[in-house]
Amino acid sequence: MKGRDIFFAYLEHNGVPFLFGNPGTTELPLVDGCNDHPAVRYVMALHEDIAVAMAMGYARASGRVGVVNLHVAPGLGHGMGNLYNAFRAGTPLIVTAGQQHTRLGLRLQMRNRSTMWPLTRCSSMISSTSASST
Repeated sequence: MKGRDIFFAYLEHNGVPFLFGNPGTTELPLVDGCNDHPAVRYVMALHEDIAVAMAMGYARASGRVGVVNLHVAPGLGHGMGNLYNAFRAGTPLIVTAGQQHTRLGLRLQMRNRSTMWPLTRCSSMISSTSASST
C-alpha cells in the first residue's frame, strides 16, 4: 500500500473533506491520490501561506481539523506566518510537508523539526510504509 493511500484512508475515516495546498512536482503523487479517493477534494492555493490560511479558515469555520500539504523546504518556510497564527489561536491543523526525493532528507528533517517544534504537538518523519515495532 502506498503512503498516500494510508494518508487518504486516515482522512476519509475521520471525515476530512478537503486537502489544501500549493503543489510542486514532488507533491504530484499526493495530488493524484485524490483521483482514487474522491471523498477528499484537493483545494489548490496560489501560495503556501494562502494554503495554510485556507486550512485555518476551514478549521475555524467548521470546528473541524484543517489539513494542508506543503513542500518540505520553501513551502514550509512560506507557510510559517500562518502556522504561527494557527498555533497562537489554537486552530487544529494537520500539516504535511514532504517530497519523494530523499537525498537531502536528514538535513532538511533536522532543520524543519527544529524550526517547527515550538509550533507543533507532534513532528515526525515517515520514510517507509512498512510496519515497524514502534
